[in-house]
Amino acid sequence: MKQPMDINQEGNAYTVISWEYPTPLVEEKISRLESILRYGLLGTAFTQREGNFGVKINKADYDRLLAEGNKMSVFFHIVGRLENDDPYSRNVGEPPARIDENHALFNGNLTQVGVLFNLSTFRENYSPNKFRGKEDSMRDDGINGVYQPYHDWNEVRGKNYVDEDYGFVISPMIPREQFTGIIFKSSQPLTPSEYEKRIEELVIETKASRLKINRLYLSGFPFKPAYNEEELTPQKIKEELLRCREYKYSQEESNPEKLAHRAKEIAEEQLKANGNQSDLLVPIYDIHGNMWWPERISYDQLRAKE
Repeated sequence: MKQPMDINQEGNAYTVISWEYPTPLVEEKISRLESILRYGLLGTAFTQREGNFGVKINKADYDRLLAEGNKMSVFFHIVGRLENDDPYSRNVGEPPARIDENHALFNGNLTQVGVLFNLSTFRENYSPNKFRGKEDSMRDDGINGVYQPYHDWNEVRGKNYVDEDYGFVISPMIPREQFTGIIFKSSQPLTPSEYEKRIEELVIETKASRLKINRLYLSGFPFKPAYNEEELTPQKIKEELLRCREYKYSQEESNPEKLAHRAKEIAEEQLKANGNQSDLLVPIYDIHGNMWWPERISYDQLRAKE
């Protein structure tokens, strides 16, 4: 069993399991987690014609795509490496942004699951001029085991700080031996009145700031990629949100019994994948850093042990 840790420790790497619309089922994500724990975080292939990334990958597809010469990539974030974490934006002694503050990843409308992993065996590419954009970075042959910003970053004092919408990328996969923890966020649907209120807030927010469509997409609303920022008027947003009522926005679950049940579900998947290899088992945390498995320890208690 890996040692308990402060999930918000600077330098921790993490990624969140995504899913395909229009069926973002909790059951599907649970089965994907079991596969990831068994085989590692397998990279996905960039398809330039489609303009997006595959979000479902199994071991057979991964092996086939890799053998065909595709560049397989895993996308992730690092604690302390967001744009606002750089030394010129953060006050001396101020901690980096916590994982639960990264809205681009843990802001979906259903239960989210993330995987923490160790980057110590990988090397970072510190060359800020090597990649000019996401398409260029994906076309580059790259070096396996070297990670770099995916798109939009600043280099400050020898470190890359990235836009929270993009993060870092590495090829071709992250071995399960590198995993250090699992993070979950449990949520419950908003009531109809709360949902209507949230729609109005999003419309006002978008009207004021021209919120980018990908932020709404990552927030759990299945907007078609065909929409561009100019076409996405406040009225269009409201129409789309109301039309997609089945993708109800959610609020965070706070019931301890439900959180404990969620942790138990994840633990069962982990034991199914690696139960006979105790050295591969990892602690399970909620998004705020409290440990729920193999025992319950509060975030403050974990920090006190550091």
